[in-house]
Amino acid sequence: MRQAVTVFAALALAGCATSYRPPRTPPPLEWSGPIAGLMAAPGATATFHDGEHAEGSVLARLDVTHARTAIIAEEVEYRSAYGGRKVIAAGSLARAEQLTLFVSSTYNPNAVNMNAGLDPIEWCTTTTDAEVVCIFWEDGQARYMDLYTTTAPRLLVPYDASGMPGPIPFIEEQAVDFGPPLQQQLTIRNIDRRGVDLFLTVSQDGVVGRRHPCAQTGTR
Repeated sequence: MRQAVTVFAALALAGCATSYRPPRTPPPLEWSGPIAGLMAAPGATATFHDGEHAEGSVLARLDVTHARTAIIAEEVEYRSAYGGRKVIAAGSLARAEQLTLFVSSTYNPNAVNMNAGLDPIEWCTTTTDAEVVCIFWEDGQARYMDLYTTTAPRLLVPYDASGMPGPIPFIEEQAVDFGPPLQQQLTIRNIDRRGVDLFLTVSQDGVVGRRHPCAQTGTR
């Protein structure tokens, strides 16, 4: 599932982080798409809930898991935006995401896709202090975007495009055991005279880490 990373040019970057720079040369295979995000867990089938529904009702559920996984084969050290030492241990589990940079400003509110030419995948993992970090590939280096949280580590992705440059990690793609499947569900957000608004959520251990609005279903 594709995620959007949006930057508003008028905002200052936190700490000493600098903005992600979309690559100009094709990425290596381990950073190439399109496979990324989530897929149905092996053997999983969707469960549909029939009958009358109200706002907040769950219409369908499906167990999902990561479509592409790897380990960080060698220890990586980099600096956070605040100067702290950050370490990703060798053997850390990683999941592939497809994050796309859109840029807009007060002078041009129409978001521009900065990855229209080349859109590498990103790898999200955890540091030795269990905090989530997503790694972006740039020409000749990587950019580390720390989320500074340990909550729902299999779900979170950055929603801005500032991070710290660092070494390109050695990604070894393989099947890994992230544990139980994640839970995806389709829920009614709102019902009014215009129709029904739906949203899709993905949760880990009851914590909702992603929420995607869906198209309105039409008038009643």
